[in-house]
Amino acid sequence: MKSKKREGRIKIMENLSKKFSNYLLISSLGGNILGSIFVLFLSSIKGFNAKEISLIVGTTPLIIFPIFFLWGSLLDKYQRVVGFSKLVNLSNIITIGLLIITNNFILFFIINIIRSILLQPSGTLNDKYMLNISSTNKGTYGKIRVRSTIGYGLAGIICPIAIRIGDVYLAIIVGMILISFSIILLSKVPEISDNHVSINKNIKNDKGNTFKSLFDLIKNKMYLKYLIIISIIWGTQNAASGYGIQIMMIDLNVSKVIIGLIPFIMVIFEVIFLLVFDKVRILRKNDLALLIALVILVFRWSIMFFAKSYILILIITMLHGIVTGIVLQIQNKIIGKVVSSNQHFLAFMLISSLSTTILPSLLNLITGDLYGKFGIKVFGFVYLVLSLIASFVLIYNALKNRKLKSYEIKN
Repeated sequence: MKSKKREGRIKIMENLSKKFSNYLLISSLGGNILGSIFVLFLSSIKGFNAKEISLIVGTTPLIIFPIFFLWGSLLDKYQRVVGFSKLVNLSNIITIGLLIITNNFILFFIINIIRSILLQPSGTLNDKYMLNISSTNKGTYGKIRVRSTIGYGLAGIICPIAIRIGDVYLAIIVGMILISFSIILLSKVPEISDNHVSINKNIKNDKGNTFKSLFDLIKNKMYLKYLIIISIIWGTQNAASGYGIQIMMIDLNVSKVIIGLIPFIMVIFEVIFLLVFDKVRILRKNDLALLIALVILVFRWSIMFFAKSYILILIITMLHGIVTGIVLQIQNKIIGKVVSSNQHFLAFMLISSLSTTILPSLLNLITGDLYGKFGIKVFGFVYLVLSLIASFVLIYNALKNRKLKSYEIKN
C-alpha cells in the first residue's frame, strides 16, 4: 500500500517537473532576451554613455542588496513560490515598459532600482521549486535546470533575428510576449511548499542567530577559501557577460545583431558539460576541477586584455560555458563537504550575494571608471588580476595542506 502511494507521488512529481520545465524554458528565454540586450538598450535606445551605464548596472545591485534578506523572510513566511514567481514575471513586463517611455536619467535610475528589487528573488524561487520536486523525485534537478540553460542559449539566437528585423525594440517586445506566456504556463503549476514545512521551520528557528551563524561561517577557513575562489570565478564571469563584453563590442562598433548572439555563444559548452560532467574523472576532485576552471579563466582574460578583434573576443567567450559547467557541478558538493548542514542555506546565500551582486557591481563600477582612461583593455586586465589572486589562494592552500599532512604522517 505504501509503495503504491509512493509510486503515485513520484508520478505526480514527474508531471510537475514537466510542467515546471516548460515554464522555466519559456521564462528563461524571455527573461534572458531582455537581460542580454539591456546594455544595448541603454546605449542605443536611451543614449546613455559608458559611465552612465556603469552607474546603472554597478550601483543598483549594491543599493538593493539589503532587500535580499527581506525577500528571504517573506518567502519563508508565506511559502508562495508560484504566487511570487507570477509577481516577478509581471513586474518584469511592467517595469521594462516604464523604462522604455522614461527619458529622464534620474527617474529612469529610480524605476530601474524598483525593477531590480521586484526581480531579485527570481532565481531563488526557481531553485526552491526545483528543490521541492527533486527531494521527492531524485535526479530531476539537473534535468530541469538544463532547460534554463537552453532558454539562455536560445535567447542568443532569437535576439539577433529580432534585432535584424525590427531593431532592439522588437527584441524587447518578443521578450515581453514570452514572459507573458510563461505566466500562463505557471498558472498550471501548483504550490508544493507543504512538503518542506519542516525545513522552513528550521530556518525560522535560526533567524535570531543569523549574525552569529554568519560569523561562525566566516571563521570556517575551508569555506572562506572556497568563498573567495568561487565568488571570483562567478563574479568576473557575471561582470564580463553583463557589462564588460557588451561595452567592448559597442566600442569596437560591432553590430547589434552580433552582440545579441553573446548568450548563445556562452552556453554552447555549458550544456555539453552539464551532460558529461560525471563521466570526466579528472573533474571529480574539487580542487583540481577549480584549478582547471581558473586556468581557463586566466587564459580567457589574458586574450581579452590583448584582443583588438571582436571575432577573437567572441571565440574566447565560448570558454564561459566550460567554466560554468565545471563550477556549477562542484559548488554544491563543496558546501556539503565543508559546511555543517544547519548552515547550508546561509553558505549558499553568501556565495550568491557576493558572486552575483556585490563583486560584479564593484567590478562594473571600477571598469566603467577606468574605461574612459585606458579603453577596452581594462576589462581583461581587472578580471585577470582577480583570477590570478583566486589561483594563488587555491594553490597556496593546497601546498599548505600537503605540508601539514606530510608532517602528521612523520609524527
